[in-house]
Order: sequence, then C-alpha cells, then structure tokens
Amino acid sequence: MPYPRQHVAWLSNWFHDDISCSLYGLSDMIYRGMTLVKFYAPNGVMLSEILHSCFCSHYNKKDVEVQQELGIGRTSFYKMKKQALGYLGFYFYEIVVPQAKDKRFKPSLGVEEE
Repeated sequence: MPYPRQHVAWLSNWFHDDISCSLYGLSDMIYRGMTLVKFYAPNGVMLSEILHSCFCSHYNKKDVEVQQELGIGRTSFYKMKKQALGYLGFYFYEIVVPQAKDKRFKPSLGVEEE
C-alpha cells in the first residue's frame, strides 16, 4: 500500500527544517508507531517484539538470532516480520504523521513549547 505523498513530503520538510529537534521528534514518532502496533495490531505483542529485536537492539541481530530468541520458525518469522513492518508503516503514516502535522502529538525531547 503506497503511503500518501502529502505525508511523506511533509515529513521530509519537517525533518530538514531543524535536524537536532527532528531527530528526537522522529524517534518519538517511530516509538509511538511501534506502541500502536503492540496494542492495536492482531498478535501485536509478538509483532512488536520482532520489531524491537530486529531494529531497536544495541547491536544488529541476525534474523536467525531473533527467530531463536522468540522460538518461532523461519517461515512464520518472515511472515510476521512483513506484517509488523506493514502495520508500523500504516500506523506511522496514517496516525502518527497526521497527528504530528496537526500538532496533536508533541514529541517529548528537543522540541520547545510554542
């Protein structure tokens, strides 16, 4: 599913406006998207574990390590990883970005109150 171009363009402009504030804001936005996956996607706890293990650990884990850590088979792992990224993309571009654009979601670090 392609993401709405207006959100991608706005996010790009917002990120380039002030790089120091935007890094913290973007990090908060991604964390919010991952939280939405955990609580609102079907099988969200497992999907969020896959996202955290693959993309948010202090070192780059190989897919085999994540599979063994979670105790799931290879086919199931890749299906769930694809689902997790799909849900994250959907929640990020359909909920988090529009809320940030409308200033309903304020990142916690690096952004001063208006």
